[in-house]
Amino acid sequence: MTVRIPSREEFAQIIDDILIPSFPATERPDRSGFLEMFDDGIIFPLASFVDNQPVAISLSIWDFSGQTTAPADVVLIAWLAVGQAGRGKGVGSSLLHETVNALSQRHDPLLILLEVEDPQIHTLVSEYGNPAARIRFYEHAGAHKIDIPFAMPREDLSQDVLPGMLLYGIGGRALAQADPQSVDIGKQLADFLRAYALAAAEPQSDDGSFTHPEIERMMQYAPKARFIG
Repeated sequence: MTVRIPSREEFAQIIDDILIPSFPATERPDRSGFLEMFDDGIIFPLASFVDNQPVAISLSIWDFSGQTTAPADVVLIAWLAVGQAGRGKGVGSSLLHETVNALSQRHDPLLILLEVEDPQIHTLVSEYGNPAARIRFYEHAGAHKIDIPFAMPREDLSQDVLPGMLLYGIGGRALAQADPQSVDIGKQLADFLRAYALAAAEPQSDDGSFTHPEIERMMQYAPKARFIG
C-alpha cells in the first residue's frame, strides 16, 4: 500500500467510489464541489492505493481560501473515508496516522481537528457507518474531545445545522503536552471556526454575529474551549 496525493483524475474516481458513498449529503459537497475545492487548493488530499487503485482518502483544510501555503496553527481533517476494498485491513488507521504525520511536518500546528457524530445522538447504524464504532476508532488513535458546543457550518444553508456533532483533536502541539487540558487553545480555535463559518456563508447580523443561534453559541464559547480528559 502506498500513500500519496492523488491526481485530479484519480480524485474524481475517489469522489464517486469512496467519498459520496461514505457521507450523507448534509456532511459533504456534491461532486462538483469536491472538484472545485481540489482545483482551488482548499483541500489537502492524501489517498491510500493498493495495486494503483485508491482504497481510502483523507481531505484536510487549513485555509478556506486556498490562497496561502504558510504554516497554520489549526488544521481540520474534514473527511476520512475507506472504500469497500480497504475495510477491515487497517487501511483507515494507517491513513489517519500518515495524514497526522504529514500535517505535523508541513505545519507543526497547535491543533489537528476532527468532526465526529455524537453516538448518543446519532444512534443508528446505516450505510454511512456506525457512529459509536467511529468514536472508538478515533479515540483508540489518540483523539481527545474538545469541550465546546460544536455546530458544524452547513454545506446547504436551506437545511438546519446538523445536530449532535462533536469536535476532537487528533494531533498538534497541544496534544503533545503532558497536560493537554491546561493548554490554551481558545484563540486559535475561535479564529479557525470563524473562518470556517464565513467560508460556508453562514448568515451574519449587522454587528458581525452569526444569525443561527447554534453557530453563534459555538463562537461565543470557542475562546474558552479546552480539551476534556
